Amino acid sequence: MDALFYPISYAQSQIVQLVYGMLAGLDVVDFPDEAGGDVDQALAVPFLAGMDAIVVTSARLVLRSAPKNLDIDNYVVSDNGSNGVFLSLPDPARLKKIEIGFDAPVQPPTVRIVVRGASKNGALSAGTPLFATPDFGNLGPMFNAVLGGMAVTNLDAKRNLLTLPATLGNAWLIQLATGDEVKDLAPLPIKPAINRVVLEAVPRNLSVVLAPDTDALTLWKNPGVLLPEAGDQEISFAPLAQKHLTAALQQQNATAATAALPVPLRFHSDCGGAVSIVTKSLIAEYQVQPFGADAKTFSLRGDFVAFTLSAPARLAPSKSALKLTVKLLGRDLNAASPEPTLEPPSSGLRVGLEHWIAAAINVAPRANEANGSVVQIASVRIYMANTDAAEIVLELRSDIANSPGAIVAAPLVQQLTANFSGWLEFELPTPLKVVAGNAPIWLALRTNKGDVRWFNSAAATDASALNSNLVSTDRGATWGAPNPQLQAPRPLLAQLFHVVDEPLAAPIIRIQRGATVLQNNIFANAQQKSAREYALDATALPAAVHTALANQSGNGRVASDFLLFSRSAIDVVVEALTLSYDPFTAANAATTSNGG
Repeated sequence: MDALFYPISYAQSQIVQLVYGMLAGLDVVDFPDEAGGDVDQALAVPFLAGMDAIVVTSARLVLRSAPKNLDIDNYVVSDNGSNGVFLSLPDPARLKKIEIGFDAPVQPPTVRIVVRGASKNGALSAGTPLFATPDFGNLGPMFNAVLGGMAVTNLDAKRNLLTLPATLGNAWLIQLATGDEVKDLAPLPIKPAINRVVLEAVPRNLSVVLAPDTDALTLWKNPGVLLPEAGDQEISFAPLAQKHLTAALQQQNATAATAALPVPLRFHSDCGGAVSIVTKSLIAEYQVQPFGADAKTFSLRGDFVAFTLSAPARLAPSKSALKLTVKLLGRDLNAASPEPTLEPPSSGLRVGLEHWIAAAINVAPRANEANGSVVQIASVRIYMANTDAAEIVLELRSDIANSPGAIVAAPLVQQLTANFSGWLEFELPTPLKVVAGNAPIWLALRTNKGDVRWFNSAAATDASALNSNLVSTDRGATWGAPNPQLQAPRPLLAQLFHVVDEPLAAPIIRIQRGATVLQNNIFANAQQKSAREYALDATALPAAVHTALANQSGNGRVASDFLLFSRSAIDVVVEALTLSYDPFTAANAATTSNGG
């Protein structure tokens, strides 16, 4: 869509109408005064609140002289003795009409009205005849009428209006003459009065200045008269428009919003006239950086991680650019450990010095491997919470008759500060080799200090789930089932991560909004940079994310919540994320969503 182009003097209500297509833009810059002057205009795009930057790819005006008839007073009439009068102008212009009067009626065709050119070299001097009425007819079929082209309208018996083809000059001689042939023309001793002069006005010394009231900079200037024959005149100033709009955006974001973001332009002419705006182009896009200018890291460890975008509500990006680097930690969530649910857990079993809890965890083979293959357990994650500071000890034990057996790895100790809640990961110094699909391994949790709560899944299962959760009140000497009146049959929340072989494959990273999956793998086209690093140099967010942003309620810039998930243990570094918005499309969409 063309840029907005309107007088700086427009009220905000008019600019709003212009933005939303209820008011037509201007295509002409008019200098109504004979002496010309300044006309202040704005080349603009709709203003969108909450944007971080604006990028201008084209700022361009194409203009053309638009002649118009203009009555003037700034002319001088001088006698040529008794033989006619000189009409002179202070500067060259295109003469179009002259109203002349006489003391007595003039009777053509015996008397001809003649317009001659004149020169101003100190004194005025007559030039050759340019037009005569009546003219002298055609010399032959290939010739125009001799001294033809001027029309005379009798206003009354003593007044005539001469209409000429637009004639550039600064002085002319108007006479009455007789003669049947051009060579016989002889002036009559009559001095007509000049009552009115009309120019086909065109701008003179036309200029266009950027930001005239601040850092005025001349973008374009045409010395002398801008004639229609000069054709289209192009003015391009994208870098300067970029600089100005960037400053204007920062100012508007810091103050009250306006309907449009303008580049102020001042058109100046030394005389009356007009120019047509053939092309008005301000191609720009707004940009939003949802995470700011710095890189942001998301640690994915087998759970949903908030991916919250700070972006304008109810606006759909026209495009997005995402640059990711992913660092793989060399372990994946074991297939026997399901994804956690979106609902936060609310119940669990207490763990303390004398109250130990154990849970049996199955181990599945890795992808493309069968039961009986060896899997190396790299880490364990447990969902827990505490009120006071605590020291937690996790023991990995073998299975003996469906109960915790011998300890198979060195106990893992973690210190918890007060009021912790969430997944806690225990990394094994040396991976533990386990036969997949065989007996489960047991996770036994106790404390050296304080109490914690080991949460169970929010989803109920059958009663057999109780058999995988055991309690010991004698420091692991014996184990028994929890009191079913105290715990529903729900498995305790725990995850196993196994070692994956190098070279490591690119991880699968899912993005979703609540329970709705928007794209199963936003990392599908990643390129490997090193043994444990993949990158996406440039990709777009899923279209569904754009749609979700457009449907986000609220005003101005708001937080839109998404989730990332991967079964690989990875650190996702968002090097850059840019959302781009087309000013016109976004403004119209915002109007529609508001019921406009």
